[in-house]
Amino acid sequence: MIDLSNNILQGPLPISLSSLTGLQVLDVSANQFTGQIPASFGRLTSLNKLMLSRNSFSGSIPLSLGLSSSLQLLDLSSNGLTGSIPMELGQIETLEIALNLSCNRLTGPIPPQISSLTKLSILDLSHNKLEGHLSSLAGLDNLVSLNISYNGFTGFLPDNKLFRQLSPTDLVGNQGLCSSIRDSCFLKDADSTGLPGNENDRRQSPKLKLALALLITLTVAMVIMGAVAIMRARRTIRDDDDSELGDSWPWQFTPFQKLNFSVDQVLRCLVDTNVIGKGCSGVVYRADMENGEVVAVKKLWPNSMAASNGCNDEKCSVRDSFSTEVKTLGSIRHKNIVRFLGCCWNRNTRLLMYDYMPNGSLDGLHVVDWVRQKRGGIEVLDPSLLSRPASEIEEMMQALGIALLCVNSSPDERPNMKDVAAMLKEIKHEREEYAKG
Repeated sequence: MIDLSNNILQGPLPISLSSLTGLQVLDVSANQFTGQIPASFGRLTSLNKLMLSRNSFSGSIPLSLGLSSSLQLLDLSSNGLTGSIPMELGQIETLEIALNLSCNRLTGPIPPQISSLTKLSILDLSHNKLEGHLSSLAGLDNLVSLNISYNGFTGFLPDNKLFRQLSPTDLVGNQGLCSSIRDSCFLKDADSTGLPGNENDRRQSPKLKLALALLITLTVAMVIMGAVAIMRARRTIRDDDDSELGDSWPWQFTPFQKLNFSVDQVLRCLVDTNVIGKGCSGVVYRADMENGEVVAVKKLWPNSMAASNGCNDEKCSVRDSFSTEVKTLGSIRHKNIVRFLGCCWNRNTRLLMYDYMPNGSLDGLHVVDWVRQKRGGIEVLDPSLLSRPASEIEEMMQALGIALLCVNSSPDERPNMKDVAAMLKEIKHEREEYAKG
């Protein structure tokens, strides 16, 4: 027996104590020992009482203490121990006097293995940070004293003689624990979850199963209905795509020039690989005809598509107006506007056809950048044009300004063809007025 209690001893416990294999009692309580509890204490197989309380031990409880097969009393209270309660403590079948782990900083649930300590008389887990339910304590029938106050335990109380006789002070400080000693707080048939399993719950079980079955059936039905709706929507979209090939709705064709190709030839070119541009009003394709001619085909967005491509309602109503654009383009004959060849449409799709401008999508960008760098000055004109009359040079510069508006990086800021035609007519009108003056 070694009794060093109630002194002012400091520092860590000597590891050499673990060599005293015949030691039965070690009491160093009420000192100032620090550091971790030596894991080598598990070698003290003859030890029946280990008292380390009221010191400043830190770290976790050594798992090796579960090897102390003769231990009857283990008191580690009033230290700074952290971590969880080792499940290995449940292996000490001889632990019958007391297990005191109070006033530490232990966390986590009570391990289920603690239920194996059926001979234990005193258990004190108070003033820690333990949590979870208490079902692992339900089988400790030999307990005469239990204190689990000031932790984070939740749920119901095991329904046995000890818990029904416990003082409220042994349960206080567990906010989620049903601890007001009344019948509704006791768990007669405790399971591993700490939930009540009484007869009333068993009567409600068929109702719960029925409700769950109905919920599952409803969920499956909603999934099936959703899948059917998606399939129908895809079929509708596919039908709309087919209509562009002429399978669903007939096409109407209005040429504004003499053309040597058919609508079918144009439609076969409306594929993603032929896209050369997209804007607020539609997407533009390059179409190579069988006779070698190349045209640009502009497919106008429907109203809903135009809105999703950055148009507000006011602009979309103008730019998506097929009849207005066709009427304007068909009446224009101007050297600065690309030639409008014709239009075709069916119930879902509207197409405009123009002369194709080679390199318009690449080289044209370099030209635009160069003109903008020159800020639209007169130096952008060919030197041979500078000898022209001042009125003609002014008309050229104004036409160039209109062209820059048409290639604005923001589709919303580009004028439509009706506006372009009006601006070019205004330029012509100003030159005529200048000539009369």
